Amino acid sequence: MVETDRLWSMVAAAGGIAPAERRVVVDEPVELPDGEPDRWQHGYKLRGVMTDCRGIDDTAAPGALRPGTLRLRDADGPLADGIDYLVDEHWAALTRKRPLRSAVAEYEYSLLRVDVLLADGRILRGQSHLSNPQPPGIPDDSETLATIFVPYAGDEPVLIPVTNVPRTPLSAPQSDCLPAVRKAIGEGRPVRITCWGDSVTAGGSASSKRTAYPSQLLDLLHTAGIAAEVRTVAIGGSQSQEWLSDGGSPNGADWRKVAATEPDLITLEFVNDAELDPSRWPSLYGEILARCRAAGADLLLLEPHFTRPDWMHIDRIDAADPRPYVAFLRAFAARESVALAAVSDRWHRLYAEGVAYPTLLRNGINHPDDRGHRIYAEEAAAVLGVQPS
Repeated sequence: MVETDRLWSMVAAAGGIAPAERRVVVDEPVELPDGEPDRWQHGYKLRGVMTDCRGIDDTAAPGALRPGTLRLRDADGPLADGIDYLVDEHWAALTRKRPLRSAVAEYEYSLLRVDVLLADGRILRGQSHLSNPQPPGIPDDSETLATIFVPYAGDEPVLIPVTNVPRTPLSAPQSDCLPAVRKAIGEGRPVRITCWGDSVTAGGSASSKRTAYPSQLLDLLHTAGIAAEVRTVAIGGSQSQEWLSDGGSPNGADWRKVAATEPDLITLEFVNDAELDPSRWPSLYGEILARCRAAGADLLLLEPHFTRPDWMHIDRIDAADPRPYVAFLRAFAARESVALAAVSDRWHRLYAEGVAYPTLLRNGINHPDDRGHRIYAEEAAAVLGVQPS
């Protein structure tokens, strides 16, 4: 607390923190559907607050719309919330209660920013961004004492002291849990790895296929001199239980697609499994492990990354992961001698590194940016005995 107070005093002496940048949109044509607005799932999304995620064009940055600033009108004049239309301000989603003619919207929204406090007392301002702000460049001869996360307008800035924690992966090598991997290496052939999962494994919000974690994992292994082949079998929005259904699921999830890759190692990433009934996890993951072993493959469980604080039921961005699903994965891995990558622990450590973890969520909700994908790749590689160079 004393150190934090000192840093805040330095911030005050430097002139304080500039407020979050605000933007104004006028005369945006809107086409409102019927029904009730439902987060990102239903309703017209205001274009100004749409995140620029690769392959996803219908996700608004929750919280970016400034409350009370939205005004709608159509050819007949101003429109009234609750009478002519409905709005979920947090998710910037709108629907109509009656037919409208040539409706347009005006509103304000704000951006996120990351500033840094230097040892010489200066504050360097970062570039504002809707969901994924980057810190400013730091001169080589300067020392960073703290980063300052500037949230959307109306919320208080968060000062994060920078500590000297190592930036290396937290996962230990776990070769004892990977007999099929050891066998492939011993035979002198490439290790066949299948990355199985949901939208994150499919590359959701990575800037390119090359920066999604399956590709980054392959690069880390090749750099370390490990011959490997990495395939991705993933469907956005899916949960692991859908892949085990007899004959597959309507969304295309089908275990046979995983088994057909003839893997030596299956990595499992299902952040969506955190939403399942916890009583379902033991039998579900027991079946997954049995299927992996029947296919002659090792299983590597990837802890999920952090999602929006309210989704994780935390009110501080320095909080440890409270999700029962993560606790289950750790207990299951220990009990069944299954490999586990400490992805969640890495996200928790970000605060000690001076990083506000929400700034790594490219869609502002649950998709990591390239840095978040890198964490997945580094932790998976560490389980295989590879440290980033």
